[in-house]
Amino acid sequence: MFQYFYRIFDLYDKQIYALAIFTSEISSLKMNSYHYDFFGTIIDYHYHTYRNASQSEFDLLQSNNPFAIAVLAGLYVSKSKKNNHLKYKYKRKLMRLLLQDTMKKKEVNREYIQKLFIFIDYILRLPKKAEDKLYQEIIPLVEKEETGMGLSLENTPFAKFLQKQKAIEIATRLLQNGFSVEEVVKYTGLEKEDVCKIQKGIEQ
Repeated sequence: MFQYFYRIFDLYDKQIYALAIFTSEISSLKMNSYHYDFFGTIIDYHYHTYRNASQSEFDLLQSNNPFAIAVLAGLYVSKSKKNNHLKYKYKRKLMRLLLQDTMKKKEVNREYIQKLFIFIDYILRLPKKAEDKLYQEIIPLVEKEETGMGLSLENTPFAKFLQKQKAIEIATRLLQNGFSVEEVVKYTGLEKEDVCKIQKGIEQ
């Protein structure tokens, strides 16, 4: 923490509020200071701490602070570990919370919602098949919020998934209208393997 402090201070020359967020399941860690002593050169550096494991899931869900959702995501990462089924459940829960009326009632602006959505998307990573299934499930909510709130999810894995889904729809129409696989690859940007799979699906 001290190294981060002096590097940021040296670079920006601004006052700094330092906060260390511990994501470990051990809530009793007492690290909140740094001490250096060498031949009379003494440094005592103290900083604030926040421990995910000490937080209550119920309290975080009731909180009006957007930061509570980020903490909850960290808590869910610790709880799910390598259990992808549980991670899927938690990720879906958080994304639905962000995209439904609950966050609007808490008066969280769309910029916060957008950043939280991106954070959750990255911190709770799933295998591609499960990720695609989740994205497909919440597409209606995302499209609704993009229209109603001006919510933008550009440059996120979710946005890339939506782009691919739209490309697949276009590719399907092109193939149904007699375009060759090579032409569809050229016009949609999809991989040839993906286009061949779409063509097989049409032929069945």
